[in-house]
Amino acid sequence: MSQATEPTAVANTTIDDITRKIESDRLSDATLAELYAERGDLLAQRGQSEEAISDYDHAIAIEGSFAKAYSHRGMVLSREGKFDQAIQDFGRAIAFGAGDTDLFKYYGNRGRAWNSKHEYGRAIDDFNRAIALSSTEAALYLLRGNAWLNSQDTTRAMADYDQAIGLDPNIAVAYERRGLLKQQASRYSDALHDFDHAIKLDPMGAAGYADRGALLAQMEQYHQGIADLNRAISLDPKHATAYASRGWALTEIGEYPLALADLNKAIEIDPTVAMAFNNRGLLYLRTAQYILAIEDFDRAISLDSRLGLAFVNRGLAKIGLGRCSDGSADVHLGLLLRPSLSDKVLDDSRTFMRRSQCSSLIDLLPART
Repeated sequence: MSQATEPTAVANTTIDDITRKIESDRLSDATLAELYAERGDLLAQRGQSEEAISDYDHAIAIEGSFAKAYSHRGMVLSREGKFDQAIQDFGRAIAFGAGDTDLFKYYGNRGRAWNSKHEYGRAIDDFNRAIALSSTEAALYLLRGNAWLNSQDTTRAMADYDQAIGLDPNIAVAYERRGLLKQQASRYSDALHDFDHAIKLDPMGAAGYADRGALLAQMEQYHQGIADLNRAISLDPKHATAYASRGWALTEIGEYPLALADLNKAIEIDPTVAMAFNNRGLLYLRTAQYILAIEDFDRAISLDSRLGLAFVNRGLAKIGLGRCSDGSADVHLGLLLRPSLSDKVLDDSRTFMRRSQCSSLIDLLPART
């Protein structure tokens, strides 16, 4: 099962070729339905979703049990963000295609649609069925790993990424995702190795550079990190998290105007990235703009209620305003959500508290690792 879920058509066949065949006489219903589906695949590859769906509709109208046509229409609907309709189509493909060799793909694609709807349990169920049908498809383990990760089960996610890489050591995104988990577990050297490998496999992909750049910055290698993030943005100027990470790195080296421009750009590109608001809030915190900081941390928390760092930072902003009790409650909750803060974050937090009206709260923070 390929990473891309685009329908594929017969090589060297053109839309005009298929159209001429469709318009010819004496075609059986089965042949005509196949031709409509094939032309739909070509149209889908060209990004002509509406026309592709129309052809799949024709194929299904002729052959109501045509599993492949349902599946391919479902792929296009998923691409258009119409996940409920796509799930219905994948369900029909599964029902009509129980004996198809592509049955595992039907389950896998429905799992992707469930995952996009944040129905992670249902996604995992479908990936389990797909893997039971085709246990050597590396992409299925990658997809299930993503669903485990989205459902906060990092142990199972890591096991699936390991399995995907074991089956196919050339999937760059599997190394990227595994690297992020290792980074989260403070296994920075191992994470760096995975990001290096992802970049080697896909040197023109922005994600590997964005991930490695963010990690290098977290390791306080700010200029190296910024160089990687520059590369990521040059490859993908709409990479919101790369701007958010570069903005944070620039904040750490005191380049506040440049940092603010990057963080604003990240939010402009994708206002659902919680870390972009957290990082801009941190900039406001560093520059004693506590009200603006709290507004950004509120927004980050509304987007990701498990973002412990945003709670800690919001607590510090409240402490900056002299709201010691409110601030300590946020810091305490943030530490419950993310008990393994880096030594630098802890040191910065202690320094901030020591200079505030709430210096007695320093004991809230855990010892350095």
